[in-house]
Amino acid sequence: IIIQDIPESTDQLLRLKKGDIDIAFDLTAEQANSLKGASDVSIVSTPGQSDEYVGMNAGWGPFKDVRVRQAVKYAIDYDAIINKVMSGFAINNQQFLPIGYFGYVENNPYYQDIEKAKELMAEAGYADGFDVELVTNTTERRRTEAVVVQENLAKIGIRAEINLMQASQMYAKFRQQGLQMIVAGWGVDYPDADALANPFANHRVKQLAWRCVWYDDYAADLVEAAGKEINEDRRFQMYQDLTNYWHIYGPFAMMYQPIQFWGVSNKVKNYDKAAEGYSVHFDLTEVYK
Repeated sequence: IIIQDIPESTDQLLRLKKGDIDIAFDLTAEQANSLKGASDVSIVSTPGQSDEYVGMNAGWGPFKDVRVRQAVKYAIDYDAIINKVMSGFAINNQQFLPIGYFGYVENNPYYQDIEKAKELMAEAGYADGFDVELVTNTTERRRTEAVVVQENLAKIGIRAEINLMQASQMYAKFRQQGLQMIVAGWGVDYPDADALANPFANHRVKQLAWRCVWYDDYAADLVEAAGKEINEDRRFQMYQDLTNYWHIYGPFAMMYQPIQFWGVSNKVKNYDKAAEGYSVHFDLTEVYK
């Protein structure tokens, strides 16, 4: 296997079309769509085992009020982000669990409802809105997502100023609980519900919930109990209870579950089998040319 470092996705696309490379790892969604119908190249895709989210600091100002956090969730145009920013290469999944994981049941309670969001803002005492710093990294996708979120929030009076940071700087500050609002993503370490319930709902492990200053002992206790439960039916119900509670009270607006995709020469066989385990077990042993 020869791996070439080709930073520009446009260059990857050109080389793939010319046959100079067999697999392009970093195409944009628009570039991938441009390959549909091509005779010698295919798009291989699979649901990613990660989440893209907007995180709110539940210990900061207006976000201390659960109604404001819910207003943000109702302000976001999820369909626009999925269809325009991601060009359809994403799934509307508002769980912290990827589709297919133990404990997952389709349940997407939030959608853009500006009037409902305004009502929640008024009930919380923020009818006139407020200013907030929205931080994300410098990648094109995250910048675009942040702009959409900024535009959505403006409709309910939240004036978000986007601050672009290098990822290393952003995450260092996030780990110190130093951000008011963030657009980011999270990938799974191992394919079990516990690997995502802990970071998103258990502040004691000092990951995402802690970074967003969401100290909720009920959620944390439920995460820990579910992780130890050996009866599958009881464990499944625990994750349902946790997810329903987390949807209401948690500090995250889940934008989507990404679809991972690659441009692959038709000369390459069985790449789709390798891609099924992407980010957890990427097995290339059955791939051949």
